[in-house]
Amino acid sequence: MCGIVGMITNSKLDTYAYTLDRLSTLEYRGYDSFGIVGENMDPRKFIGSISRTDVKGLSAPEDSVLAIAHTRWATHGVVNHENTHPHVSHKKNFAVVHNGVISNHKSLRQQLESSGVDFYSDTDSEVIPNLLELEHTRSPLSTPEEIMRRTLIHLEGEFAILAISRHWPDTLVCVKNQSPLVAGFSPNICVVASDESALAEDFKTCVHLEDMEIITLIREDDCTFASSSKTVGFKDRFERISANTGDEGKGEFPDFMSKEMSEIPNAIRNATHTRLNPSVFNERRLLLSGCGSAYYAAWIGQSLRRSLNPLADTTAHPADELDSINTNVFDAALFISQSGETFDVLNPLKTMDNRIITACISNVSGSRLVKSVDIPIIQNAGVERCVLSTKSILSQCSLLYRLFGGDSTVLNTLADAWDSFFGDLEFSQIIKDLAHSAIDTDHYFHIGRGILHPVAMENALKLKEVTYCHAEGMAAGFFKHGTLSLIDERFITFAHLPSRKHDPALHDLTEANISEIESRGGRVIRVGHEHDHDFTLPDVSKNLNALLHLGFGQHYAYYKAKALLRDVDQPRSLAKSVTVR
Repeated sequence: MCGIVGMITNSKLDTYAYTLDRLSTLEYRGYDSFGIVGENMDPRKFIGSISRTDVKGLSAPEDSVLAIAHTRWATHGVVNHENTHPHVSHKKNFAVVHNGVISNHKSLRQQLESSGVDFYSDTDSEVIPNLLELEHTRSPLSTPEEIMRRTLIHLEGEFAILAISRHWPDTLVCVKNQSPLVAGFSPNICVVASDESALAEDFKTCVHLEDMEIITLIREDDCTFASSSKTVGFKDRFERISANTGDEGKGEFPDFMSKEMSEIPNAIRNATHTRLNPSVFNERRLLLSGCGSAYYAAWIGQSLRRSLNPLADTTAHPADELDSINTNVFDAALFISQSGETFDVLNPLKTMDNRIITACISNVSGSRLVKSVDIPIIQNAGVERCVLSTKSILSQCSLLYRLFGGDSTVLNTLADAWDSFFGDLEFSQIIKDLAHSAIDTDHYFHIGRGILHPVAMENALKLKEVTYCHAEGMAAGFFKHGTLSLIDERFITFAHLPSRKHDPALHDLTEANISEIESRGGRVIRVGHEHDHDFTLPDVSKNLNALLHLGFGQHYAYYKAKALLRDVDQPRSLAKSVTVR
């Protein structure tokens, strides 16, 4: 995970203030801690997120022309000062920031310790500056690129690395392997970062580094640059930065989560304008895959395709478990990832048979996923800054509905119904009151049948993510096969029911499952489309009603989290883009 930014300039600029401002756009990648370092090799480190830390008094070294910075999502070592990046070599001559995982760090650490190197952290990253130090000691006249290349020989894993050194004045060295790194260039400043969002304010175009490509940024009269693997330079490699990567503020909203939930109707409407070619999947055995909320979107997509085209062969499977099945039985594969940088989604693409048509749904047009598939589908949902997927999952489900033959007119009806129902102050007050009345409830179930099964799973995930309460999603019919033993006064069960008008059999079966819970003293809250339910959602259509249930789950999770004084935008231990194994 993690986010990194490096910059070098020939203008009078506070390098620390600038770099941290750009780094703040990458907090969705991790916000356990952050740090920055310049030419003096004296890292400044902080626990917590940039947006919640006062760094106004932090100043760059005098006459500073460069800086590297990092915001962390902990993988190796607890969250503390020692494990916070940047990391400096034991002789204080090299400093690095690193995103990714060095899988052979333990053996490298043992080798370095046996040669007299002292380590100060528990991270895998600290081996990198010490390897750079070692290689420089062995060959002090080598160029920075040569030192980095010899260091890379030792490293295994996925990484993006920015390095500076006392031995390389006014120089920033950058390299990546299976972890994204992009660079923006102008006559006065060069910036390298984990993704385009950190560059969007100052650059219209950028260059995406290739795996094992080393670039050296050097401050001279102008900021010049060289590429180790492209002798012709970057002339033909500049790409326009996505319009969907700019930094959008909260506006009148107290947090990004509520702001982005309010934008769901527009995200649904935008999905009706996306150019699609549904025929490409006709009669093909289709794999749908993703991680977290994106997987539940895939599962909902499976239900939609089977409903809209009963003869279609469709399987949804978690992306991180695809190595356990034979993907060659499919003719097409559609991967879903808001960021387009999820490692567990990108990894299976490498082993896909060439005959399989690959497609994706992503919200970031410049992402690696978009560039790796045959058919990219861009959500155009707008920037999503909250770690939780809210408008993004509704956008994904709307696109899947259209892709499998659904009518765009009905999607517009859904958007209008969403606006009027979830935008109603009376609904907000009722669900807020429910959340506050259940302030001491720590255990929840969400249950549903058919397409409402993955909806129940996703709504339970939302509760877990943002409230830290125990929540489980489950098929309503499966509940009696063991889980029923847990029912007592400590639990609330949200039962998601289909419309009796559109699916009377499934509605009545779910009611039977509810009675099994209630007869054992369990508290059940019915969420459906009938007037005798606890929460009566609009009745739009058989296939799209399920998406309204997602809205209910999001709003309850939000108000319960606010009642518990949780940070809804940056829940503990999470990050929005999971770029590690």
